[in-house]
Amino acid sequence: MYICCSDGKLTDGKTIKLKYTDIQPSVKRSKTYELTVKTNALTTLLSHGFDLRDATQAIPMFEDNTQVIERSGEGVKKYQESQVFKADKQTEEKRPFADNSDQISNSPNIN
Repeated sequence: MYICCSDGKLTDGKTIKLKYTDIQPSVKRSKTYELTVKTNALTTLLSHGFDLRDATQAIPMFEDNTQVIERSGEGVKKYQESQVFKADKQTEEKRPFADNSDQISNSPNIN
């Protein structure tokens, strides 16, 4: 990693080479776990049809929910519509009773 000026040019023609030990990054495990939990919760709410505005208010994940809604609202709507149609197809294809009729052809262990 090299340090440059804000304009992207090297300072005085000299470069300063940094090593990992010079920076000593500190990523807190609890923060990444918290982000994972919030992401899963937000995804679950959206996949179950919750409005993006309600979901972002329920889960404090973004600094400005309005920007998120403006930028991602259309994509979330498309995702939710695709999930609704996908769920409808799955319920139509379900069998009324459990059986093993397709297990032989789907199993790599049964010849």
